[in-house]
Amino acid sequence: MPLLELRNKDLLSIADLEPEEIRLILEAGAICKAKQRAGEIFVPLLGKTLGMIFHKPSARTRASFDIGMYQLGGHSILMKDEDIGLDTREPVEDVARLFSRYMDAVVIRTFDHDLLCRFAQH
Repeated sequence: MPLLELRNKDLLSIADLEPEEIRLILEAGAICKAKQRAGEIFVPLLGKTLGMIFHKPSARTRASFDIGMYQLGGHSILMKDEDIGLDTREPVEDVARLFSRYMDAVVIRTFDHDLLCRFAQH
């Protein structure tokens, strides 16, 4: 059984979450943190891949997702904007379909919230 299951597959804004969902996220985080501190092997994301698209660079965001995936047994792959050409060389819709075939989850850090919404539609 998953540690946490949200009703939506896309999280575009914290405002999209119900208070109970926020509580569950915080509770899942506390469980993960406690297991990590106790030195327990806890790999609920074993075999899962996270794609990260950074339109807007951020050391903290990248480090937290990279390390989190590693500690929980998953793998992350970074795709910088210059690698993809998101919405310049490659349409957002095509990249979204490609990533959804190959990856279990996607994190996008961008200057353009509309781009994120378009990605989520596809």
